[in-house]
Amino acid sequence: MKTTVHGGADISTIHDLRRHGSYQTRYCNPALQRFVANPDRFLEQECGRILKQDNSSTVGVCALAEWRVVVKRYNIRSITHGFKQALRRSRAEISWHNAMLLRQHNIATPEPIIALEVRRGVLRRQAFFVSEYVEGALGTEFFAIADNATEAHIDRVVGVFKELYRHRISHGDMKATNFIMASGGPVLIDLDAMRQHRSTHVHRYRFHRDKRRFLRNWSDNVVLQEQFAQRLESIDG
Repeated sequence: MKTTVHGGADISTIHDLRRHGSYQTRYCNPALQRFVANPDRFLEQECGRILKQDNSSTVGVCALAEWRVVVKRYNIRSITHGFKQALRRSRAEISWHNAMLLRQHNIATPEPIIALEVRRGVLRRQAFFVSEYVEGALGTEFFAIADNATEAHIDRVVGVFKELYRHRISHGDMKATNFIMASGGPVLIDLDAMRQHRSTHVHRYRFHRDKRRFLRNWSDNVVLQEQFAQRLESIDG
């Protein structure tokens, strides 16, 4: 195990024939050790609530000592899919890196706790990403309540877009369900498609694609859609 400092956080790494990963050292406790030893069992036996379960991923809310956390397992859909994924960075590793990047730029996202890959030799079998649990309604549920569609709340969401644009970051899957409307403001989740761009042209293309995807969330609420559209247009017309 090796410990380094990243953005003010102590990060420890795991490297052996069966596991590869990074975690925040301050979260090291017996529960985290149980997770590292057998993440499948931890997800199945210690997660009190499953938020999502399909071919692509399984997501559950668990207790990690005194912390509530979200455990996301990226599933291998087939042998062919497994071989293809083994040749790429795992989505868990990408989510970990992107969460660190957002927090470095003070863009709200759940704190990353651990990214872990389970391997068989050089081949990756599964990947897991664990982050803090954030209480709040998803964007679609929050803005479905008319009283919540205030200028202040709309401006807070648009503020996330402004910060992403300033740092040349595209999210890649800008569904309203990837915003948690927490008490302190919107929190961005599901970061495995997020990218930071060197090219201005590519960045602007991806940013406009994010805007179009986000506005499609409100196709059944023309007034709200227009409020978002007007504000988003001012970022990069």
